[in-house]
Amino acid sequence: MRAFIFTLLTLIAVILPVQGQSVPEVRLFTAEFNEALSTTTITWDIDAETVSDVRIYTYGYRSLIIEILPAQTSGTYTMRVAPRLPDDNFPNSIYGTIHLNYTVNGIRYTMETSIERSTFPAPYFSEFNNLDGSVASLPALVRVSWNLVNRPANSNLEFVQVMPDGRIINVELPRDIAWVSSSGEGIVNLQPDEDGSGVSVQVRLVDLTTGDILAVRDLSIYITQIIVTDPLVPTSTANPTPDDVACQYVDYVADICPWSQTSVEVAFQQFEYGQMIWFSHTREIYVLYDSSVFDWYPDIWDYTELPTETAPSGLFQPQRGFGNMWLNNVDVRGQIGWATTSTEGFYTTPLELTSGVTPSRADDRTYFNLPNEVTVWVRYSTQSWGFAD
Repeated sequence: MRAFIFTLLTLIAVILPVQGQSVPEVRLFTAEFNEALSTTTITWDIDAETVSDVRIYTYGYRSLIIEILPAQTSGTYTMRVAPRLPDDNFPNSIYGTIHLNYTVNGIRYTMETSIERSTFPAPYFSEFNNLDGSVASLPALVRVSWNLVNRPANSNLEFVQVMPDGRIINVELPRDIAWVSSSGEGIVNLQPDEDGSGVSVQVRLVDLTTGDILAVRDLSIYITQIIVTDPLVPTSTANPTPDDVACQYVDYVADICPWSQTSVEVAFQQFEYGQMIWFSHTREIYVLYDSSVFDWYPDIWDYTELPTETAPSGLFQPQRGFGNMWLNNVDVRGQIGWATTSTEGFYTTPLELTSGVTPSRADDRTYFNLPNEVTVWVRYSTQSWGFAD
């Protein structure tokens, strides 16, 4: 996981100060972009006794993102958004901009930072593995896993088979959502290859604007018996389900046989209008609202003591990672209300993915259990959740 520091470029006073009043010095303004979590951590330090209406704005995907910061002369704040992507109206050398707005003595100032594309290290695949071993015959569905490092914006992954005559065949199964995550597991649809005892498969990182291949990694899969048959083509244009092949798991909590299954430790707390679940393996907080809306946030609590607020009778202020996110996110706090239990409960749950068309968790559903062993699912692509059938 890498983080990138934005380069400070300019300081602009939106409204000129009155005569005799100096522009307050900004001693520090950095924006640290965490590509893995799609978060940007803002740090600022303004040379003034007091400031008001401190806010950050940047262009995210198809929208203007505005975050209200604590009215402090200095501090740190993390927002879950990446900088905007370059376009025709934006220099190709600049990756994105973030603006700091603040008011001192009734006068509004703006500060801007930018990040140069050249500061990004080259992307590469650290892993590309065959999870099923050798294959008896072709065509065949084979599970693979991968991990991509230093992924740039506006890029996607593709999986291809390199034929002996040089032809490139896409071996992805049909899916509704094109985006593929930087790491995960999925299935490739290997096609007949009459020339040899092995198949060459590649995972590629493609620039969606230019079509350039930014990174590639090869994988050879051994064929124990060469049997050439008709290509294996799904009979439906809909996403294939794990029920189309034999399930590798005897027991599972998902509605259908999952593509992957693991066991993780989680923390749970009930609120007035929903619940929060913390996952130990990713340090993410899932927020499940009673309205069936789902959202997720990185746990950025640094184990410092949290400010104390007086909760209504019979309710509680959340603590630790839940409390830190609840205190610093007014939208979440306003929608989910106060905690109805005084402490978090820890337990272990199965975690199952049914996104086998691609290894992206955004493609389909992720299943896990609540403390009462009721199974729920979340879907990243629609930011929704519900109960398993």
